[in-house]
Amino acid sequence: MKKRIVVIGIFVLLIVLVTVSAALSADQGTAVKARCSIQGSWVSSFTGPWDTALIMQETIIPLDPAGKKLAYTMHLVNPDATFGFPFEPFSETDYVSDMVGEAVKKGKNSYEFSLIGYGVKEVEANRGEIIYIWTVTGTMTCVDGENKTDLVNLAVYFGSQDADSDGYPDEGEEPFFCTEAGPLAVGKRVPQMPACVPSPMEE
Repeated sequence: MKKRIVVIGIFVLLIVLVTVSAALSADQGTAVKARCSIQGSWVSSFTGPWDTALIMQETIIPLDPAGKKLAYTMHLVNPDATFGFPFEPFSETDYVSDMVGEAVKKGKNSYEFSLIGYGVKEVEANRGEIIYIWTVTGTMTCVDGENKTDLVNLAVYFGSQDADSDGYPDEGEEPFFCTEAGPLAVGKRVPQMPACVPSPMEE
């Protein structure tokens, strides 16, 4: 009788241990998914209608402990400064500034964001002339912690639409150019990359 009780006790203990182990594994899986945060450094690419993909370097930094509001900076590595418009004033643009903005968490792994940047014409012995102001708004989705996708909307304004020179289009101004939600950019988190192995110097 005692042996049967011991066997039953061991059997019950095994069931409890298996149940607890499964629960812990599920919790760990949930925790991994919950850690799919957008903050960090990214390199994104967008093919679009061009032969060469546009490459973007992005830095996303939390502004609160919960990571629900984030600072967002984007550097375009190989932009078309004329924004693809082969006429003045766009054709006079020499370079595109970095874009700055913020992102706000809206879903489990999705964030809405807004960025602003400028197309500038170089002026000798003077400050550059703002040819256009452009904004990028949209949604970022953290796929698995190492990859993200962006669905964006673009708006472009003439520099003259900022009459008070505060860096923003004046109230009531409509963009010269606007796209609906699209195109889809794909980003990869910048990993810890191994150092290269130096080649022997030739004598």
